[in-house]
Amino acid sequence: MFKYRQYFERLSLNAHHETIKILVFNIFVIPFSIMFGLFTSWIGGIISSGIGIMLLNLFLSQGYQLQIEKNAEMRIMAFIDAFTIVKIFINNNYNVYRAIEETIRYVKPILKDDLTRLLEDIDIDKSVQPFVKFARTFAPLIIEELMIGLYQLDIQGGSRQQLEGFDYMFNQFETHKTNDQRRRYDDRLDSMNMWPLIGAGLIAIDLLIGVIEIIMRAISEL
Repeated sequence: MFKYRQYFERLSLNAHHETIKILVFNIFVIPFSIMFGLFTSWIGGIISSGIGIMLLNLFLSQGYQLQIEKNAEMRIMAFIDAFTIVKIFINNNYNVYRAIEETIRYVKPILKDDLTRLLEDIDIDKSVQPFVKFARTFAPLIIEELMIGLYQLDIQGGSRQQLEGFDYMFNQFETHKTNDQRRRYDDRLDSMNMWPLIGAGLIAIDLLIGVIEIIMRAISEL
């Protein structure tokens, strides 16, 4: 249910340290559950412990997922920033290789190594494959189309019509990404508003079970 190992791999985190951290967080839930059980019953304590651990792990899992999404979004935005610079160099008569080489000096650290590897791959393989390999480190398929377009721009000399076509496709992607970011932000706000309601509902159920057990115990003593 909780894919912690996948989260650690995708975020390049130390699995041992992260596992210990998660275990410590889970252990901290138990004393609070015991205290709750003292005011209700041992069954209420067990139930509250289970609910508490479940909610904690849902929260931790969502945190890792959000970080993965955030990193992916940061890479895409870094790609947009980087290839805006690449376009400027190409429009100033740089070839694609030189444009990328010069751009590396200005890009964000999150993309610098990827672009360096792209140039290293181009040095070995002059086909479209290095461009496709680079593009497939991103989720949006349009980035692969953009990189193929960049390769074609390079091998075909970069006519004004080709430049305009590449610019149009890139600008469309940039606009779509900006709108998508706004939508994602709104969705996150909506999901955050649901968590207090879910938590309150689970606590209410737990309290109800405790009350029912107290009533049943009182009835049995009559």
